[in-house]
Amino acid sequence: MNEETRIVEEYAARDARLPLNDWRTNIYHPRHPLGHLLQEHNHNILVDALNHLDVELSDLKILDVGCGYGSWLRYFVDLGANPANCVGVDLSEHRIGIAKQRNPSISWYRQNIAQLPFPDNSFDLVLQSVVFSSILDLQMRLSCASEMRRVTMNTGKILWIDLMRTTSDLLVAFSEPETRGYFPGLSVIYKKYVHPTYFRRLNGKYAWLAKSIYYFTKYKCESLLVVFEKNLNK
Repeated sequence: MNEETRIVEEYAARDARLPLNDWRTNIYHPRHPLGHLLQEHNHNILVDALNHLDVELSDLKILDVGCGYGSWLRYFVDLGANPANCVGVDLSEHRIGIAKQRNPSISWYRQNIAQLPFPDNSFDLVLQSVVFSSILDLQMRLSCASEMRRVTMNTGKILWIDLMRTTSDLLVAFSEPETRGYFPGLSVIYKKYVHPTYFRRLNGKYAWLAKSIYYFTKYKCESLLVVFEKNLNK
């Protein structure tokens, strides 16, 4: 079985275990206590990053690789991005189909991100969120990173959110130096530790405590958010 097929089958099995519209079973559903906490957290860390970068979204061309159901691009649109300038790519035909139904004004492609169907220098901002950790094949990860860099405009930015630690054999974790290694020559202009492990225990009525611990300490986070800048003039 090749890596692309394995990933498609793995996510199909995950979608079967976590039905999209079943908020009681699917811990990532925004009505589930943990899902609600994580959704709020993701929105907050995106706002913090964008405000730090001081970017205006309305004219930016934005690509989300491994977009899933399209939640990150919906965040961007809520924050002022033009949906006509937003593009999502994912291997899952099922997930792309749902994303199209929910957000028909955004462009969605069922595509391997190791072979993006866009010209060089097409996007101001390219995002990947917990996608590389699902790719077990190193060469495929390197190809995906190369494609992300290729389609990013000069002075454009790559936003990486992915695991620093995992106990699963089906996931890959990345140290900060390893993360930087996927984009040699690009500058790191922002980073933050995100996705605290204690969110999984302190959701629901203790969500306030989880948010307070994170706000004051950034303690025991399982993921890293990094923004790279592509500047060939440096």
